[in-house]
Amino acid sequence: MSNNGTNQLINQITDTSTLSYRYDDGRWRVESGVSRSASQTKRRYADAGFFLQAIGVNRDPARITYRDISGARPGIVGVFNNGNQPVDYNDIANYRGTTANNSTLDYKSGTNNGYLNVSRSLN
Repeated sequence: MSNNGTNQLINQITDTSTLSYRYDDGRWRVESGVSRSASQTKRRYADAGFFLQAIGVNRDPARITYRDISGARPGIVGVFNNGNQPVDYNDIANYRGTTANNSTLDYKSGTNNGYLNVSRSLN
């Protein structure tokens, strides 16, 4: 019997800035601007003190019985050791850790844009 736990902590941030300028004296028109956008998505496991996934299996061999089966599931689930003694499968002391893994994710993206438009009236 194996127990598996999965946990996620994902931080996301997006930042956008825009600056624009316009000058128009009737003869000359100048329009300009700059903008930037930055985004980051990061999974935080190790620095938050836990793993993405942890798996534990029984410390001792176990036998599982299903009784009063009706419909989609059994009415009673029994877990027993080799001595036919009941085992509490909800007690973490009956398991030993076998696997812990992590998945690194640190995506960063950004754009920078700018423009300049100049026009002159011929009047």
